Amino acid sequence: MGVPILVVTLGSKIVERKKLDQEVISIGRAQENDIVINNLSVSRYHAVIYNKGGRVVIKDLGSANGTFVNGSKIDESELWIGDAVLIGKHLIKFSRDEESRTEDSVAFQDEGGTVMVDARTQEKLLEKLKNDPFKVARLILSDGREVEINSDYFTVGKGNGSNLKIDGFFIKNPHAKIIKLPDGSYRIISMGSFLRPSTVNGNKVKERVLRDGDIIKIGGNEMMFVMSRK
Repeated sequence: MGVPILVVTLGSKIVERKKLDQEVISIGRAQENDIVINNLSVSRYHAVIYNKGGRVVIKDLGSANGTFVNGSKIDESELWIGDAVLIGKHLIKFSRDEESRTEDSVAFQDEGGTVMVDARTQEKLLEKLKNDPFKVARLILSDGREVEINSDYFTVGKGNGSNLKIDGFFIKNPHAKIIKLPDGSYRIISMGSFLRPSTVNGNKVKERVLRDGDIIKIGGNEMMFVMSRK
């Protein structure tokens, strides 16, 4: 995988693409920021994205309208491939470098102080973020098959009643379920037995939020959870 990239959009227009190739990237309306968003809903120094012990983290700098990750307002949050950040009226998508791009761009004029985004507009933007078609959840199986998680309540287990049918001794029906949460993230809930627990990245789990690239193992069945474009 290449260097991750931040894709700044307003509506259907791509404003900027910025490779995550430096320790700290500042975002705001002031011209000295690394990502300049000249829109009055964005504070002059709105947020920073930085490397924290090998993790990519975004931190709000006390902005007027706040910073949201996958629909949830944050002070500081780790970012994962596929996450969508809302700053003012702009979406910043944390993407793989090789994902598709367009050449559209748009410029804006800075006219002074930060303008507050009204609650109704912000609610619409957050709803769009939560249902962003940019993010599609899939399971990539060890045999190369890809299965889209196309239900808010996706089950994995033995038998035709499961969305993803798997075989093996002591596999239940369902053995695990993957639930889409209101903020757009996905949580796995294990319903397996002591003899066949569900694991994520080698650790036994009863319940946890899934991240892009997590390796799920149920019995002898291994699969990768991926968030990506359609």
